Amino acid sequence: MSIAKHIVDDILVRCARHCCVCRRFRPLFLEVHHIRERSQGGSDDRDNLIATCVSCHAEIHTETKLTRRFTESERKKHRDEVYRLVTDGKLPTPQQHEDRIETLTAALLGLISTSNARILPTQDQLLPDAIKILVPAANGIRTINAIRYDGGFAVIAGAQEFAFRDDPRKMAALRRAIQQLDQMQLIEGDGELYYISYDGYRLADNLLSASSLAE
Repeated sequence: MSIAKHIVDDILVRCARHCCVCRRFRPLFLEVHHIRERSQGGSDDRDNLIATCVSCHAEIHTETKLTRRFTESERKKHRDEVYRLVTDGKLPTPQQHEDRIETLTAALLGLISTSNARILPTQDQLLPDAIKILVPAANGIRTINAIRYDGGFAVIAGAQEFAFRDDPRKMAALRRAIQQLDQMQLIEGDGELYYISYDGYRLADNLLSASSLAE
Protein backbone atom coordinates (compact mmCIF):
# COMPACT_ATOMS: atom_id res chain seq x y z
CA MET A 1 0.00 0.00 0.00
CA SER A 2 1.41 3.39 -1.02
CA ILE A 3 1.68 6.43 1.23
CA ALA A 4 -1.49 8.53 1.23
CA LYS A 5 -1.38 11.34 -1.33
CA HIS A 6 -2.29 14.09 1.14
CA ILE A 7 0.61 13.04 3.38
CA VAL A 8 3.06 13.04 0.44
CA ASP A 9 1.80 16.49 -0.53
CA ASP A 10 2.36 17.74 3.02
CA ILE A 11 5.94 16.42 3.10
CA LEU A 12 6.79 18.04 -0.25
CA VAL A 13 5.31 21.37 0.83
CA ARG A 14 7.17 21.38 4.14
CA CYS A 15 10.53 20.81 2.41
CA ALA A 16 9.55 23.12 -0.49
CA ARG A 17 10.67 20.30 -2.79
CA HIS A 18 14.25 20.42 -1.51
CA CYS A 19 16.07 17.17 -0.86
CA CYS A 20 16.28 16.74 2.91
CA VAL A 21 19.84 15.38 2.69
CA CYS A 22 21.74 17.43 0.10
CA ARG A 23 19.25 20.35 0.35
CA ARG A 24 19.19 20.86 -3.40
CA PHE A 25 16.01 22.15 -5.04
CA ARG A 26 14.90 19.02 -6.97
CA PRO A 27 11.24 19.74 -7.83
CA LEU A 28 10.64 16.78 -10.16
CA PHE A 29 13.16 14.27 -8.82
CA LEU A 30 12.19 13.74 -5.19
CA GLU A 31 11.04 10.54 -3.52
CA VAL A 32 9.08 10.44 -0.28
CA HIS A 33 10.09 7.27 1.51
CA HIS A 34 10.22 5.72 4.95
CA ILE A 35 12.98 6.44 7.44
CA ARG A 36 12.30 3.10 9.09
CA GLU A 37 11.17 0.66 6.41
CA ARG A 38 7.74 -0.97 6.71
CA SER A 39 9.45 -4.36 6.79
CA GLN A 40 11.16 -3.22 10.01
CA GLY A 41 7.98 -1.94 11.63
CA GLY A 42 7.97 1.58 10.19
CA SER A 43 4.66 3.40 9.73
CA ASP A 44 3.29 5.91 7.21
CA ASP A 45 3.22 8.64 9.87
CA ARG A 46 4.73 11.96 8.85
CA ASP A 47 7.44 11.58 11.48
CA ASN A 48 8.68 8.45 9.69
CA LEU A 49 8.83 10.01 6.22
CA ILE A 50 11.51 11.99 4.41
CA ALA A 51 11.87 13.52 0.94
CA THR A 52 15.16 12.88 -0.84
CA CYS A 53 16.44 13.10 -4.39
CA VAL A 54 17.24 9.93 -6.34
CA SER A 55 21.00 10.26 -5.72
CA CYS A 56 20.72 10.73 -1.95
CA HIS A 57 18.17 7.94 -1.67
CA ALA A 58 20.72 5.64 -3.30
CA GLU A 59 23.43 6.73 -0.88
CA ILE A 60 21.16 6.12 2.11
CA HIS A 61 20.79 2.48 1.05
CA THR A 62 24.41 1.97 -0.02
CA GLU A 63 26.32 -0.58 2.03
CA THR A 64 29.69 0.76 3.20
CA LYS A 65 32.54 -0.64 5.26
CA LEU A 66 34.75 2.41 5.69
CA THR A 67 32.26 5.16 6.45
CA ARG A 68 29.22 5.63 8.65
CA ARG A 69 25.81 5.01 7.11
CA PHE A 70 22.84 7.32 7.63
CA THR A 71 21.06 6.42 10.85
CA GLU A 72 17.33 6.90 11.40
CA SER A 73 18.05 9.64 13.93
CA GLU A 74 20.38 11.48 11.57
CA ARG A 75 17.87 11.37 8.71
CA LYS A 76 15.17 12.83 10.96
CA LYS A 77 17.51 15.63 12.05
CA HIS A 78 18.41 16.42 8.43
CA ARG A 79 14.71 16.54 7.54
CA ASP A 80 13.73 18.70 10.51
CA GLU A 81 16.58 21.12 9.77
CA VAL A 82 15.38 21.50 6.17
CA TYR A 83 11.84 22.14 7.42
CA ARG A 84 13.22 24.83 9.75
CA LEU A 85 15.28 26.46 6.99
CA VAL A 86 12.26 26.52 4.68
CA THR A 87 10.11 28.10 7.41
CA ASP A 88 12.80 30.72 8.09
CA GLY A 89 13.27 31.42 4.37
CA LYS A 90 16.98 30.53 4.57
CA LEU A 91 17.26 27.88 1.85
CA PRO A 92 18.62 29.13 -1.48
CA THR A 93 16.05 29.95 -4.15
CA PRO A 94 16.09 27.99 -7.44
CA GLN A 95 17.94 30.87 -9.13
CA GLN A 96 20.58 30.93 -6.39
CA HIS A 97 20.98 27.18 -6.85
CA GLU A 98 21.56 27.67 -10.58
CA ASP A 99 24.16 30.38 -9.95
CA ARG A 100 25.96 28.15 -7.46
CA ILE A 101 25.85 25.20 -9.85
CA GLU A 102 27.45 27.26 -12.62
CA THR A 103 30.25 28.33 -10.28
CA LEU A 104 30.77 24.82 -8.95
CA THR A 105 30.69 23.31 -12.43
CA ALA A 106 33.51 25.55 -13.61
CA ALA A 107 35.56 24.64 -10.55
CA LEU A 108 34.84 20.93 -10.88
CA LEU A 109 35.82 20.86 -14.54
CA GLY A 110 39.20 22.21 -13.54
CA LEU A 111 39.58 19.62 -10.79
CA ILE A 112 38.51 16.72 -12.99
CA SER A 113 41.12 17.55 -15.58
CA THR A 114 43.86 17.11 -12.96
CA SER A 115 42.43 14.21 -10.97
CA ASN A 116 41.43 10.60 -11.35
CA ALA A 117 37.76 11.29 -10.63
CA ARG A 118 35.44 8.87 -12.35
CA ILE A 119 33.55 10.62 -15.14
CA LEU A 120 30.12 9.25 -15.90
CA PRO A 121 29.33 8.18 -19.47
CA THR A 122 27.17 10.54 -21.50
CA GLN A 123 23.78 9.72 -22.95
CA ASP A 124 25.35 9.47 -26.42
CA GLN A 125 27.72 6.74 -25.17
CA LEU A 126 24.88 4.53 -23.96
CA LEU A 127 22.83 2.19 -26.08
CA PRO A 128 19.17 3.28 -26.24
CA ASP A 129 18.13 -0.03 -24.65
CA ALA A 130 20.62 0.57 -21.82
CA ILE A 131 18.90 3.88 -21.00
CA LYS A 132 15.46 2.24 -21.19
CA ILE A 133 16.61 -0.30 -18.61
CA LEU A 134 18.59 1.95 -16.25
CA VAL A 135 16.16 4.84 -15.73
CA PRO A 136 13.01 2.88 -14.75
CA ALA A 137 15.08 0.61 -12.52
CA ALA A 138 16.49 3.65 -10.68
CA ASN A 139 12.96 4.97 -10.16
CA GLY A 140 11.47 1.60 -9.26
CA ILE A 141 12.48 -1.30 -7.07
CA ARG A 142 16.16 -0.70 -7.85
CA THR A 143 16.89 -4.14 -9.22
CA ILE A 144 17.21 -5.52 -12.72
CA ASN A 145 16.31 -9.12 -13.48
CA ALA A 146 17.68 -10.73 -16.63
CA ILE A 147 15.61 -13.84 -17.25
CA ARG A 148 16.42 -16.48 -19.83
CA TYR A 149 13.72 -18.99 -20.65
CA ASP A 150 12.98 -21.48 -23.39
CA GLY A 151 13.12 -19.52 -26.63
CA GLY A 152 13.05 -16.13 -25.00
CA PHE A 153 14.78 -13.47 -22.94
CA ALA A 154 13.27 -10.86 -20.64
CA VAL A 155 14.53 -7.93 -18.59
CA ILE A 156 12.50 -6.55 -15.69
CA ALA A 157 13.65 -3.07 -14.64
CA GLY A 158 11.56 -1.37 -11.99
CA ALA A 159 7.99 -1.33 -13.30
CA GLN A 160 9.11 -1.91 -16.88
CA GLU A 161 9.34 -5.31 -18.54
CA PHE A 162 11.05 -6.00 -21.85
CA ALA A 163 10.40 -9.53 -23.09
CA PHE A 164 11.01 -11.10 -26.50
CA ARG A 165 10.52 -14.65 -27.70
CA ASP A 166 11.87 -16.15 -30.91
CA ASP A 167 13.38 -12.80 -31.93
CA PRO A 168 17.18 -13.21 -31.84
CA ARG A 169 17.87 -9.61 -32.89
CA LYS A 170 15.85 -7.99 -30.09
CA MET A 171 17.06 -10.50 -27.51
CA ALA A 172 20.66 -9.81 -28.51
CA ALA A 173 20.04 -6.04 -28.17
CA LEU A 174 18.81 -6.52 -24.59
CA ARG A 175 21.85 -8.65 -23.73
CA ARG A 176 24.20 -6.01 -25.18
CA ALA A 177 22.46 -3.32 -23.11
CA ILE A 178 22.88 -5.31 -19.89
CA GLN A 179 26.51 -6.05 -20.78
CA GLN A 180 27.23 -2.37 -21.43
CA LEU A 181 25.70 -1.27 -18.11
CA ASP A 182 27.75 -3.93 -16.34
CA GLN A 183 31.01 -3.03 -18.11
CA MET A 184 30.48 0.67 -17.35
CA GLN A 185 29.97 -0.25 -13.66
CA LEU A 186 26.49 1.25 -13.66
CA ILE A 187 25.05 -2.03 -12.40
CA GLU A 188 26.55 -5.01 -10.61
CA GLY A 189 25.29 -8.55 -10.33
CA ASP A 190 25.65 -12.20 -11.18
CA GLY A 191 24.21 -12.38 -14.68
CA GLU A 192 20.61 -12.77 -13.56
CA LEU A 193 20.02 -10.31 -10.72
CA TYR A 194 21.63 -6.87 -10.84
CA TYR A 195 21.64 -3.90 -8.50
CA ILE A 196 22.20 -0.33 -9.62
CA SER A 197 25.55 1.06 -8.50
CA TYR A 198 26.08 4.50 -7.04
CA ASP A 199 27.32 5.73 -10.44
CA GLY A 200 24.23 4.19 -12.00
CA TYR A 201 21.98 6.29 -9.77
CA ARG A 202 24.03 9.41 -10.49
CA LEU A 203 23.72 8.84 -14.23
CA ALA A 204 19.99 8.09 -14.03
CA ASP A 205 19.51 11.31 -12.08
CA ASN A 206 21.45 13.23 -14.76
CA LEU A 207 19.41 11.65 -17.56
CA LEU A 208 16.14 12.50 -15.82
CA SER A 209 17.28 16.08 -15.24
CA ALA A 210 18.30 16.46 -18.90
CA SER A 211 14.97 15.04 -20.03
CA SER A 212 13.10 17.53 -17.84
CA LEU A 213 15.07 20.49 -19.16
CA ALA A 214 14.40 19.41 -22.75
CA GLU A 215 10.61 19.40 -22.24
